Amino acid sequence: MKTKILITGGAGFIGSHLATELLKSGRIWANDPGPLFPYPGSPDYRRLWGVPDDSAWERAVSCYLGRYGAFRDIQDQQPRPLDQLERMDAA
Repeated sequence: MKTKILITGGAGFIGSHLATELLKSGRIWANDPGPLFPYPGSPDYRRLWGVPDDSAWERAVSCYLGRYGAFRDIQDQQPRPLDQLERMDAA
């Protein structure tokens, strides 16, 4: 019986070396890493827009949705913008 194991932190020092060795051995399947989300306060967010303000999350989500049309295979569909989700929640 095969056991499935998820390696998280594959971008870190130990995780990246472990994942590389497992890939070499042929005992692991991996997909391409997903793009990083520029969450408010992250270096990417600050590089793009500076200090976060009251519209920071909306700006980050809009940017992410505008850049990436193809999402990971573990997602059913493309996420909706925050304003749509808020309207759905209010209904």
